[in-house]
Order: sequence, then C-alpha cells, then structure tokens
Amino acid sequence: MLFFDVALLVLCYLGAYFFRYEGRLESVMPLIVSTLPPLLICKVFSFFFCDLYRGMWRYTGIMDLINVIKGSLLGSLLFTLYLAMVYHFIGISRSIVFVDLIFTVVAIGGIRLFIRVYHQQDPDFFDEIMFWRKYQRDRRNVLIIGVGPLAERLFREIHGVRAESYCVVGFIEESLIHRGMKIHGVPVLGSIEDVPVLLNSYEVHDIMIADPDIMSESMKTLIALSAGHGVRVKVIPSLTKRIQGAVAQHLRDIRIEDLLERDPVKLDLQEVSKEIHDKVVMVTGAGGSIGSELARQISRFHPKKIVLLDNAETPLYHIEMELRGKVENMEVITCIGDIRNSRGLEQIFRKFHPSIIFHAAAYKHVPMMESSPLDAINTNILGTFKLASLSTRYHVDKFVMISTDKAVRPTSVMGATKRVAEMVIQAMSGNGTRFITVRFGNVLGSNGSVVPLFEKQIAAGGPITVTHPEVTRYFMTIPEAVMLVLQAAAIGKGG
Repeated sequence: MLFFDVALLVLCYLGAYFFRYEGRLESVMPLIVSTLPPLLICKVFSFFFCDLYRGMWRYTGIMDLINVIKGSLLGSLLFTLYLAMVYHFIGISRSIVFVDLIFTVVAIGGIRLFIRVYHQQDPDFFDEIMFWRKYQRDRRNVLIIGVGPLAERLFREIHGVRAESYCVVGFIEESLIHRGMKIHGVPVLGSIEDVPVLLNSYEVHDIMIADPDIMSESMKTLIALSAGHGVRVKVIPSLTKRIQGAVAQHLRDIRIEDLLERDPVKLDLQEVSKEIHDKVVMVTGAGGSIGSELARQISRFHPKKIVLLDNAETPLYHIEMELRGKVENMEVITCIGDIRNSRGLEQIFRKFHPSIIFHAAAYKHVPMMESSPLDAINTNILGTFKLASLSTRYHVDKFVMISTDKAVRPTSVMGATKRVAEMVIQAMSGNGTRFITVRFGNVLGSNGSVVPLFEKQIAAGGPITVTHPEVTRYFMTIPEAVMLVLQAAAIGKGG
C-alpha cells in the first residue's frame, strides 16, 4: 500500500502542475524535482500519523475515508508550511497545493475503495454494473420486503457473502412511496399486491421479510399471494431477539405467532411484583413449557426463593442452569418429585414453606389421556388434591392452578379431570389459602399443543387433521399465557 500511495502521490503532484500549466512542464520541471521529496515526506508522515496503514482495506468504510481526508489535509498543510519557509512561494503557484490536495483525496481514497469492491463483489460484478445481470440457474433470486435500515443491512450481508448463492432482485414495501427508486442499484419494485407478478417475472425463490413493523394482516396477504409459487418466506425477528447480531444469521421461517392479529398481552408489573417480591415461590411442572416460562418470568420479580418441582430430571436441570446467577439474592431450588407422592411433597413443604404455589404439573395430551384415563385421574385430580391439602396445612397464601378451556363442558378425559380438579380446589377455599384457577386455550409452542402437529402434517404434504372444516381456533403465546397466570395471582382473591 505504501508503494502504491507513493506512486499515486507522484502522479497527483505531476497532475496538479500539468493541470495548472496546461501540459507545459518544461519550465517548471526543476521546481517539481526539488519539491517532490519534501512533498512525499510530508504526505507519507501524515498518512502514518492518521493510521492509514493499519486498516484492512477490503473492509474500507466511511471512517477510513475520513482518515484519508485528514491525512491529505495534514500533509498539504505541512507541505504549505515548507514552501512558505523555504521558497516564500516565490515562483510557486498556490493553486498547485489545492489541486494536489483534491487529486490526493480522490486517488488515495479511490484505490482503497477499489480494493473493497474487488474483494466483496462476485464474479458477475462487472456484468451487473453494465446492466448485464444474469440470473443463473444455480442462484436463488430473492425479494426483500422492506426499504428501511434493516432491509439495507440484510442486502449488504447477502451481497457480501460469496458462499451464499443468493441474488437480490428487488425490494418490496407496504406503501408505494419509494417505487422506482433504488437501494445500492437494486430497484424498489412495488408493493405487496405486486408480488404474484414479480415472482414469475424475476423467477423468485425466496422472500425475506426485513420490515420489523409489518402488520400481521400484510404478512398473511403476502403468504396468500405467494402460495403455489414454491417460494420460501423467511422473516427477521425483532431487534430484542437479534441482540445486535448479524441480520442474515437470524432469518427464520414464518411462525404462527407472526400472524396474530392483536397486540400482545401487557402485564401489571407493579401489582405482580408486590405479590412475588421476597417471597418463597413454588412451581410444579417446572420442567414443562408453561412451568419453565413461569419460572423465568417469576425470577424477574426477585422472589426470595424459587422452588422448582418436576419428575423429569433433564428439563428441570436445564431451567435450573438458566436461572442460576440470573438474579442476585434469589435462591433456585430444584426438587425431583411427584405431586402424586404425599410423603415427598410434605418434605418439600416442611423444608421450604412456600408462600405462593403455581401448579402447572398435569397430563394435558388429549388423545393420550383417552387411552390412559386412570393416569389422568391420578395426576390431574388426586395429585392436585394432595398438593392443595398440604397447601392449607402449611398455610400457603395463594395457590394458582393452571387449567384449560377444555374444562368447560368437557368432552374428553383430560378436560373432565381438569374440571374435577377445579371443583376440588374450589371446595377447599376458606381454609386460609386463597385458591385461584386460570383457564386458557391453545398456547403456541407449549407441550401438547396442536400447532406442532399441524406444522409436521403440512411439511409432510398433508392431510391436516382438523376437528371440523369450519373450526375457529384462538391462540396465545407461552409468554402471554404465563403473564395471564401472574396477573391472576396478583388480582385473584380466591374462589
């Protein structure tokens, strides 16, 4: 780089004189020869001073260009001082210094920009800049939904990685404000309604959603319009989930959560914190999807101790490792146990004296409970009864049972056992412990949810075993379900 820079500085200085004297250099050649070495010394010293030789030029950016400008200005200033002190500018045109400065910035900055372009462009780059882009069969053409900073960053990451055989053919936006404009030479082709035409025109293989504010209705429209074209639709999660990582690495398939038509449930944090802070909280079924999320959210409110009970050792170990050290002054206690075992439960109550119990342990799989009704009764009814009985005996303040919408006019063994369990704890109210029941329906991602089954059936090409062609299902996410449980614990008075 130093060799190239010295050569460029010589050419820039000669170019400045050539420009000033309109090509007639014979009369000033002795002056050029005598002033060139000081110029090179001043410029090279300034470049070293401004850190121009410690960067990796294949990653040239705005800060590197700023350093080039700083180094060129400093070098020109030092050379100007030299000319003023030695020559007093007698016989030297002042415009030479200014023209040389301009040429230096363009040349030194340009060579570094060329190095970056050379390293980051694919073999078809020169075809692309001449508008001879070739959509090869071995490349996957991509449409990016969005025109904001996230979309631009995704484009740069896709375009900058040679190993990925992707080619961004255009951008799509919800509105038509930027239609016809270009981002890094790639056009904004239209709105979501134009997708079917664009998929065929550009032979698109992938649609990548890089608009964090896209409405669920627009996302559903996009999926409907692209159905039948054989394209993959991927989405970038929210900023909090990306945690400042690379955008392209976080691309994932569309999930049903993305299509919820409502705002997420909000939690009354102050009321919940008042109930949980500095208390001993016990969670049964803590290794399950709902129980583990309960443990995570409860830990945010700084309980004194959190007692995690489950009969499955591996998921219990995982949630324990996740919570340890997460909150200061919170003791995480794991207990391998079974709510059907009264003696084991009593040892836990006698040792830790919980103030609040969140009862999530249950058998919830509807078809399996049809074939194992005695196990469902033993766990969901008798296990709940034993746990509730010990709660009254050891003066637990609140007992929050997690039930299901299938307990409403139950038509299955699982629903019937949960309904009986509700009646059991209602009958035990009035003994000092406040018993609260929370019902919720389809929880996305929870153990026993029907959604993973549907997804596997769709991936296998069908059929999808829906209960009825006109069935309507209402969904919530695991964090939302747990928020509702905590909210019930805060506002529930028992009964």
